[in-house]
Amino acid sequence: MRKCINLEDQPGFQSIYAPQMQQAIDRGLLGHSGNPKNIDWGYNLPKPIEVPVIRNQPAIPKETPVTPVINPNLPNPVVMGRDPYWDSLWNRYGTEAARIIINKFPSPLIVKGSQYSGSHNSYEGPWSQLKTPFGYGGKDIQTFFHEYGHALDNIIGKATGSIERDTEDGGTRHEGRMETSLGLFGPMEADGFKTGLVFDDSFYWEFIEKNGVVLTDRGRKIPAGLKRGEVENQMKPGDHWRAMKQIVEDAKTNLTRIKNTKNPDPVKVRRMGDELKKLQTLIDLHHVRHTKVAEIITALEKIEQEMDKTMPDFREVGGGDMIGSFTDILAALTGDEVMDKQLVDPIPNGDIGMHGSHGFGYYTQRKESSQGGVIRFSHNARNHSAMYGRRAEIWAELFQFWAQTGGTTQNKQMYEYAKQLFPEMTKYLEEALADATTVKLEGPYYEKYGKM
Repeated sequence: MRKCINLEDQPGFQSIYAPQMQQAIDRGLLGHSGNPKNIDWGYNLPKPIEVPVIRNQPAIPKETPVTPVINPNLPNPVVMGRDPYWDSLWNRYGTEAARIIINKFPSPLIVKGSQYSGSHNSYEGPWSQLKTPFGYGGKDIQTFFHEYGHALDNIIGKATGSIERDTEDGGTRHEGRMETSLGLFGPMEADGFKTGLVFDDSFYWEFIEKNGVVLTDRGRKIPAGLKRGEVENQMKPGDHWRAMKQIVEDAKTNLTRIKNTKNPDPVKVRRMGDELKKLQTLIDLHHVRHTKVAEIITALEKIEQEMDKTMPDFREVGGGDMIGSFTDILAALTGDEVMDKQLVDPIPNGDIGMHGSHGFGYYTQRKESSQGGVIRFSHNARNHSAMYGRRAEIWAELFQFWAQTGGTTQNKQMYEYAKQLFPEMTKYLEEALADATTVKLEGPYYEKYGKM
């Protein structure tokens, strides 16, 4: 299991909830309801905070890592000035393009952790702090590259005098924090619509706000008059899909009741008929999306099998972790809604969580169920944290694929499949990283802290 730390538990962070801070947050990037060309993600889209990940993996025996001698002729070898083991991972398994970027920018602090560790804290140290597995074979590589992707998301903006500001401290200490992945929102929308993984579901929330919904089999009621965030805060794992099915039945009941009155009002009949059609269209989109996810997972399993057969160092480079990284992208794009549907109405190969994700509720304002079965909120159910999680995790997962050589056979099948499915997101990642190699390191923050 890899976790990305929840900074809302960090000292002093609760000041973010002060009214003036929330006003600043809520002025962020906005979704647009009802416009099929401009997806309503269901949230304001500002720049939020960091948070948690879940992998279904057996325990791996810890071994003392060996730091091999690096080929002296290797171009652009990484030397971060920390434990040479971390340098060796980049020099053995990272592409030259990745090594160039690592060498250019300040290095984060790196803390040795267990198999299930894995976190990035953008507030620790001037240039982030990572906690990543140490001594767990391929797990070391996969998690380290992922968390380093988070670090670069943070470091690139802070080291280049970016004009973006985080809300804490008026942007003085955290200028440019975690902003490189902000540009992913447009590509996420474009690729999401094209694949059917994203669609405008604003009418779902409008119907519940107008009518409320009773989750009969759960013995709970969500009253009318609540906005999306308030509705989601009352939802536990599976409730999003249960409510979807229930409001379709409610719309059918409403229409039948009006038709069976002595003198049916034609305006009401037409309006309720239109509502039912919208909801039926929406539930069909959910079914189609779930099927698409199952198709993607099937393709990923096939790719993994081919890689295992053809790569002599498949396990060494952590090949078995790659599907989980990919399915986490699916969870982020779908806002955990496919996981929610799978919990209630499972389909073959439709289980994102089986391979790996951040868990129920992580990318939304809904509650999540921890591995211990405790129901709680992710990041205090804040919309800005949910949307932060989506773009930041997609960035880190794609970076992880991009940065690896693919072992001795240079097998990049996972990343090639990501480029096929998500051409806009991968294009943005590559362009942002290419720009990072040419941008000048400058600004008050960089002048103060340097490369350290």
